[in-house]
Amino acid sequence: MSFTVQDWNIISLLVKLLEPFYDATIELQTQKYPTLSKAKIIENSLLEFFESKTKASNNNQQERWISEKIFDNLNNYLVSKTSKFQKNSILVYLVHKIFIKYILIVNIACRIS
Repeated sequence: MSFTVQDWNIISLLVKLLEPFYDATIELQTQKYPTLSKAKIIENSLLEFFESKTKASNNNQQERWISEKIFDNLNNYLVSKTSKFQKNSILVYLVHKIFIKYILIVNIACRIS
């Protein structure tokens, strides 16, 4: 299986856009105490990051589209009418789930190159 230049560009873009989830995962993993206290800060950071990417005029169309989809899903899960505990639990789950996808993408890219 070989990737085209366009495939590599998309993989590179996904790695770049999913990096905040990697950072959030590392932050949540390194805490010696309960991590839910940081969940709101991380939630706001992720929402702000992806919202800014959807509005940035210097981003290409694919980057804006992917950022918009991630922002919409985060916003739907985290800002909807759920309890704080549910929101924090969802955030921890989403960060972990997306981090696993990030690792898979990086591993695939490393194996092929």
